[in-house]
Amino acid sequence: MANGCSASGSATLVVNSPECTLTAPTTLPNCAALGRTLSVAGTFANYDWTVTGNGTYVSGDGTNTLVYNVGSGGTINISLTVTDAAGCTATCTVSFGCVEVGKACTPGFWKTHQEVWDNQSDATVNNMPGTLTSPVTAGGTFVASTSFWAYFNLAQGSISGIPNTPLTMAQAAALGGGNCNALARHGVAALLGASAFPAVYPYPAEAGNYAGLYTMIRNAFISGDCGAAHATLAAINEAFTGKHCGDLGKLTQIANTRNVSRQTTQASTTVGASANKLTLSAYPNPFNDVVNFQFVSPRTGQASLEMYDIVGRKLGVVYQGTATAFIPINVRYNVPAIVKGTLFYKLVVDGNTIHGSLLSRNK
Repeated sequence: MANGCSASGSATLVVNSPECTLTAPTTLPNCAALGRTLSVAGTFANYDWTVTGNGTYVSGDGTNTLVYNVGSGGTINISLTVTDAAGCTATCTVSFGCVEVGKACTPGFWKTHQEVWDNQSDATVNNMPGTLTSPVTAGGTFVASTSFWAYFNLAQGSISGIPNTPLTMAQAAALGGGNCNALARHGVAALLGASAFPAVYPYPAEAGNYAGLYTMIRNAFISGDCGAAHATLAAINEAFTGKHCGDLGKLTQIANTRNVSRQTTQASTTVGASANKLTLSAYPNPFNDVVNFQFVSPRTGQASLEMYDIVGRKLGVVYQGTATAFIPINVRYNVPAIVKGTLFYKLVVDGNTIHGSLLSRNK
């Protein structure tokens, strides 16, 4: 009331929601890294962090900085909900991967999974220098049944502590005890790790490649002072083991699949002879109205399987999604009734491609 008069009015109050933005690190974290941080710009009354996927939450709620641990591989998903002084909230998310800094497996893995290194066609063996010979070439290619003494070009019984008996590489990987016995099992595991993961195996400083690793192990055996070499290789084998070893163990599933395929009349298209190649089988061929596909990728990645007719028209997408390394994917394609004659398929996984054709019984 003013001067004996009254008045009324209205006003609109505009409250802006808080702005929340998360940005992936400029340098991706190493896989298996601990205590990594991620911060958000701006000041808010509260912060609520969530971490899923290839990461775990450590701390950060109530602050603008998250502390998290990174898993062995995959995508890290981070979500943040912020609350401002007015009680308004906003949520922002970010996803990113990690950098693999090394892969290896323990002697125990190799001891119990000899099926992935008992044949020249195995991917691990196929990556070794040269080819499998009889007698074995010292420092070259070996399998589980290869003589330990012959491979390291040492006289049987010449290494202190190691039994003076015939010994295979598999038996060496299973030896108990310390000093040179410990180097025998970790040395075999190291050579296998370097072959199975040639691009990412973390070689010790004194051995920058497979030949150097072999020489390092052999020289330690000859000197009889195996402790230092054992400690170095054991640290690598145990620190860099992980899910990739289990994936490697699934190679036997591929081998079993191939054996079944060879015992049927299914037509198959295979790129490469070893397990480090993308493979696909399609059956029956010729077909009536249904085609079954099975494919296996040596690496995890995005996959697409598409069908085309004889003039190049795309008929459909049979599969679109993630292919996990060494896990067979089975899909069924119902051929449209109007389609006659030859069909063509194209499989793409992580940049690798397979093309093939299928004949129709319905001309």
